[in-house]
Amino acid sequence: SSEDQEELFSQTVTAEEGAVIEASGYRLEIPAGALPEDTRITAFSIPANNNTSEQVLGGIRFSPAGLELEKIAIVEIPIDLPVDWQDMEQIPVYGFKEDDPELAAWNGFYAAVKIVDGRTVAVAPVFHFSGSIFVRNCHSGTFAYVLEQFQNRGCNPDTALERVREKFPDFGNISSNTEKIIEKDIQRFLSTFFEESYVFDRGKAVGQDVINELTKYTESGRTVVVAFGNGTWPPKGANGLYPFFPHTAALEKKDGKVQIRNSANIRPNQRLIDAMGGTNLVYYDWDKINEFRELQSGVGVELTCGLEPGQLSASNLNPYGLEIYNPLNGKNWRDFAWEDPTAFAVAVLSGNWRTVSGIPARSRPWTAVKIYVEKESLIFPHSFHHCSFQKIIKTA
Repeated sequence: SSEDQEELFSQTVTAEEGAVIEASGYRLEIPAGALPEDTRITAFSIPANNNTSEQVLGGIRFSPAGLELEKIAIVEIPIDLPVDWQDMEQIPVYGFKEDDPELAAWNGFYAAVKIVDGRTVAVAPVFHFSGSIFVRNCHSGTFAYVLEQFQNRGCNPDTALERVREKFPDFGNISSNTEKIIEKDIQRFLSTFFEESYVFDRGKAVGQDVINELTKYTESGRTVVVAFGNGTWPPKGANGLYPFFPHTAALEKKDGKVQIRNSANIRPNQRLIDAMGGTNLVYYDWDKINEFRELQSGVGVELTCGLEPGQLSASNLNPYGLEIYNPLNGKNWRDFAWEDPTAFAVAVLSGNWRTVSGIPARSRPWTAVKIYVEKESLIFPHSFHHCSFQKIIKTA
């Protein structure tokens, strides 16, 4: 809330010169030509918050609200990394255009984490005011759905979690009611009950034979989980886990067909949730998985709201008066736009971003997929509508 936000600075910046402003470990670099006119910029810190449903590592809010930049600015905010942080873990940047951070949604980009003068900072692009918050990836939607499937077969979800803890003693302090599941723990959960069956990096289509196979599994009651990343999956680390594991969804038979059941990366924006039909769920036909992988960030939410791609980028483009995302194809003042958030992060750290004008096109964050299928050995008798956890062993 606004009363929890502390003013960091208030300074007039000339459009012709730009500025670098530093205060209390925060840093904002506005390049020359980024502001449409000389502007007094005020910044407020958004405190870290580790609650039951999300882990906010910090954030910043700027005024005047709604100001659109003509060049990308870069913000650095000090953060304290959690004790269970993985070295290559990525921090999604949630942007908001009004004064309330609760209205924020993931903008398709990740913050880069680096050390500056012995302090850990998160570095991220700024396209517009009001601000950005840095929210740790969470897999609670997939986790809750899988546990629900177990419970529907008469399995005790807490017993299932005990089996995970037997295999991975450092599994998090998680119960069946936990609303926040970090990347490490969703991987341990999946490793216990699922086989890692297929992987498709960017540019490699999921074949129709695989689509058909997983459709049959889902229709028979066997649970399938799809993990998403951008580009190419990295190798596992020494701990047997992937160094980053940004997003998961499940397959669900709904309305007579198998669909991808995907939780959108949005905060509790009630107007947006109402527009989505009362939940944060995005459904997409499973047989169109390759099409889904190429969707730009936010498009799934727009389609769920009954809109065309790009219509949540300006309040006058939709009947809800919502302005959530950047323009679909960005705004190019020099015929250049970023599409790959990984390449963008590299450019940010190298300093090349200072030559770029405009707002980048929305990224395509889910081009790489990894598919997990529930282990057949867990089911007794051989029906996926019954369940026996006794057969789970501690070996991988």
